[in-house]
Amino acid sequence: MSNRSDPPVASPWPVIIHQSMSHTDYATILRQKQLKVRVSDGVIPGTVIFPLSGVAFLIIPLSQATIQDPENKCIQLSQELIDRVEKFLHIHRKCYMLCQAPLHGQSERNVFSMIQRKYLDTRLNMIPVHNATEAVKSMLTIAKALCKPVSDILHERLQSVIKEQLQNDVMTAALKQLGLSNHECQVIEDGLGSLSKLVAASREELLDCSLDSTTVDKILQFFNSDISEQ
Repeated sequence: MSNRSDPPVASPWPVIIHQSMSHTDYATILRQKQLKVRVSDGVIPGTVIFPLSGVAFLIIPLSQATIQDPENKCIQLSQELIDRVEKFLHIHRKCYMLCQAPLHGQSERNVFSMIQRKYLDTRLNMIPVHNATEAVKSMLTIAKALCKPVSDILHERLQSVIKEQLQNDVMTAALKQLGLSNHECQVIEDGLGSLSKLVAASREELLDCSLDSTTVDKILQFFNSDISEQ
């Protein structure tokens, strides 16, 4: 029986992993999720690719990400890691790095920050994970969100949220000009929902928003005079 908390994945969804991961927990868990796992030595070591979503993940154990400089004794990112990340960014457009550590203490957070600072101006997204189970769950969630038609639906919903927020900001700014309090602005926003509904609202509808008569008259006069001037 599948775990209901896991995002649903169309079966069999293809996924490509590097051959070095073929006998790891990652491969086992991916197969348990009913994915069609293909092993390849032609991809970057530590890589998991979801072709349908066009997204790739690079799994990096934080304990293997740094070396100690023999000259000044400081900790720095290993050249092997740098070369692998650079190649990863060059090949894949949607890039995620899963930084794995059983415990994300101060040492692990320092390494995470070192990687983050180095690739801050790139399209590399970084996610801290504790184990393979958590990593696979993150990968499936992201891969599903980036796969059509879900990605289109999420994009439409996001645009709708942004549009609604802009309308609310304009409505709040207009009400602020009347000297309304934050509470009064909030009850109008909750009660009417948009600037267009506020402009067309009747006296009764405004009173239903728990506003006093003086405030309602002020709002009606403001928008009615604004319309008449047009």
